[in-house]
Amino acid sequence: MLVISIIGLAANIYVAVRMQGSTGNNLNVRGAYIHVLSDTLSSVGVVVGGTIIALTGMTVVDPIISVIIGCFILSNSLPLVKESLMILMESTPKGIDIAGIERDMKRVEGVEGVHDVHVWSISSDIYALSSHIIVEPDAKINEVVGRVNDMLKERYGIDHTTIQSECERCVNEKEIKDAGD
Repeated sequence: MLVISIIGLAANIYVAVRMQGSTGNNLNVRGAYIHVLSDTLSSVGVVVGGTIIALTGMTVVDPIISVIIGCFILSNSLPLVKESLMILMESTPKGIDIAGIERDMKRVEGVEGVHDVHVWSISSDIYALSSHIIVEPDAKINEVVGRVNDMLKERYGIDHTTIQSECERCVNEKEIKDAGD
């Protein structure tokens, strides 16, 4: 048992060292890293527990170490589960300021107004946005949307967007036409 757990410990330490610092914002990679750390801790627990049991015969060490390992896994897994649920529920990602995004979108040349802005995560490191923009009457819609997209990607890392353009003057002309009918 000790020989196998020492080999497992060496392999897990190697993988943990190789993964360290590469977890970034990706939920899957962080989950894999926590899994490797849990395996490493389990291997340490088996080595320590096996040694203590072999030297002293105190078998109570085994469940104590198991509880410690279980608490480690639980405490590190819960934040990942919470973040996964937030992605599945399409909630606004932590650190995204909708009001700031609206302000910045309004500052783009050709944009008169912004409403119905929604931002959510497709995955832990890919954000999406949908919104409506009111375009100035003489502006070229595709150019305005392009500038908004460029700003969103540059400032907020949002490169998956659906932007519906509206023209306030067009709405007013329709209302006038409808009122005359």
